[in-house]
Parts: sequence; C-alpha cells; structure tokens
Amino acid sequence: MHMIKNWTNDELMFIRNFWREKSDKWMANKLGVPVHIYKYRRQRLKLFKPWTIRKGRRTSWSYAQEVFLCTYYPKHSAKDIARHLNRSIDAIRHKAKRMNLKKDFNPGRRGFILIDNY
Repeated sequence: MHMIKNWTNDELMFIRNFWREKSDKWMANKLGVPVHIYKYRRQRLKLFKPWTIRKGRRTSWSYAQEVFLCTYYPKHSAKDIARHLNRSIDAIRHKAKRMNLKKDFNPGRRGFILIDNY
C-alpha cells in the first residue's frame, strides 16, 4: 500500500528555489524522499529540466545560440565557438551542417575578439 506524501509549503518552496541548480538525487536526499517521488512532484509543479550535456543527452539549441552560430561560424573556428557556447566541437559542426552554414572561402585565423562583446 502506497502512502501519499503531503508536501509542506516550505518543501514546495525549497523545490522551486533549487531545482535548477541541484540534481534530483541531491534534492530527494535533502527532502528525505525517494528520487522518483521527488521527480514526480517536480514535474507536477511544471518544473521540467532541459536536456543536459552531462549524461550524454541531446541538448536543445536556443534561438540566441542559433543566431550566434550563424553570425560567427563563417569566420571563426568551431573550437572557439564550442568553447563560448559550452558545447562540443562536433555539436557545432553538426548544427552548422544542418543549418547549411558554410565557412568563408579563405577564413584564416582572424581571432575571436568579437565574441566577447556579443
């Protein structure tokens, strides 16, 4: 027989305040509940975690990241863009290919000064 967890307002506020920064396992441990119970409550509160890179899952691209890629991919290295967007070099190249982005004819190494001001 399953017991229903009655969540206090303090527990719900704790979830709302820390669900982005902390892992589900850490949160469940602090709240003293199994991970699946915590995840269910978090999802019922409509607090959904985006796909993360940490576990090898696909990460969705934001509109700003796509605009950034369109702007800087033709003249800058995939390595520098990957470092700035916190993604792998392969992810940058793959997204650029899907967006039909091309490098300039002779891009050379122009530096990466403009990205810091983006």
